[in-house]
Amino acid sequence: MAAHEGLEWAGELCQVWQHTQPGVDLPQTFVEVGYFVCLEKKPLWLAQLYTHLPELEVHFWEYDRYQHADDLSAYPLTHVDKIAGAAARCMMELDSCKTWITTGMSKCGHSV
Repeated sequence: MAAHEGLEWAGELCQVWQHTQPGVDLPQTFVEVGYFVCLEKKPLWLAQLYTHLPELEVHFWEYDRYQHADDLSAYPLTHVDKIAGAAARCMMELDSCKTWITTGMSKCGHSV
């Protein structure tokens, strides 16, 4: 999975904090995000399950796996203003193998 313009990422918020600095009027809010690992090898029927409903923004991810700092993913530390969408996540089991599935909740997602 490569990071490039127009690629959407999903993850969970690990930490949220504010940074204050002398001479800066307002504190800045930052988040640390654990980005999910895309489920690359999925059955054809699963890959095609939601293709006719792109508005649902359904994606599949490896269960309990997150991008590492050296992976080609979005940077895990970001300003809170860079988050422009929300996703719901649940676990599903496929042939005795767990996977995460997400769906967009905002209809105003942001590609980085």
